[in-house]
Amino acid sequence: EDINRSEKYVYIHFYIVGKDEVSQEFLRLLEKKALSGVDVKLSVDRIGGYKIKKKVIQQLKEKGVKFTFSKKPKLKNLFYSLHQRNHRRITVIDGKVSYIGGFNIGEEYLGKDPKFGRWRDYQLRIEGDGAVDMERKFADDWHADTGEKLSLYKGDSIQGSAKYQYMFSDGKGLWKEYSGLLKQANKSIVIATPYFVPGKEMISVLQEALQRGVAVKILVPFKSDALLLKQAAYPHLKKMLDGGAEIYQYRDGFFHGKVTIIDDISADVGTANFDMRSFYINTESNCFIYDKAVVAEVWGKLQKDFHDSKRLTDKDFDKISSWDWFLAKVANVLAFYL
Repeated sequence: EDINRSEKYVYIHFYIVGKDEVSQEFLRLLEKKALSGVDVKLSVDRIGGYKIKKKVIQQLKEKGVKFTFSKKPKLKNLFYSLHQRNHRRITVIDGKVSYIGGFNIGEEYLGKDPKFGRWRDYQLRIEGDGAVDMERKFADDWHADTGEKLSLYKGDSIQGSAKYQYMFSDGKGLWKEYSGLLKQANKSIVIATPYFVPGKEMISVLQEALQRGVAVKILVPFKSDALLLKQAAYPHLKKMLDGGAEIYQYRDGFFHGKVTIIDDISADVGTANFDMRSFYINTESNCFIYDKAVVAEVWGKLQKDFHDSKRLTDKDFDKISSWDWFLAKVANVLAFYL
């Protein structure tokens, strides 16, 4: 609806755009707006957007949509450039409305893939100054990928009451900011993530929180949409369970949200998973919220997710097969690049 109502411009970056009917409907909407005179720019990660065919891109351009792949691999530092993905999701509409969160474009994200069933994700709709700030980051990325400098929104923006802080990381910096918040926790840490593959420093920060009496809850999906990542999480989740954390597996479909709540007073919603790839390699987009009313709303939704989950015990880990434990060892050797 927000895109339909756009009058001047629509700037969008997604990590993934599929080739199914949902994706085609989305692209047709962008074409319609471009034909109506709206400046439409679409950026998609080069690896995440592998399903987008040349003829689709050509049609977008013919209809007036400006398109680019982001983070195209380069011969110089080829290995790193292949692995550093633009994992952000940014949507900015007329400098007034923006979106940030875990959704991509495809039928599975609307729960239409029978393999995953219901798809559970978290997305923030932000108005006012927050939209202008997000537009600046889109412009930075667009310039890096295309060489084109964008004119930023110069109109009046609404200043909201909720305090927030964006963290747009470029392969570094996110863990420093994020860990600083975890270290300040006095009562509780809630982490909901589709992939839980932390490095030594990441796990030690959570263990230290447990040792000082902080209640730690971790929610991960039962189903997995990525090779080896479910198994890769096993040893880390078991370590957290042994340290006193509560571990939950989401059972009502597939959980893809990336949410952290600390002491019921701050929340993080964005694109970063709780793994080394997100915190040390990828470019990510996260929003830290310091508003009790908004945090309470997020927590209210998460409580439903915990209700739809199974709390794991030692017996559940004892039931994991020897083969899966072997895969867990293999996966953690490769953890930095999963």
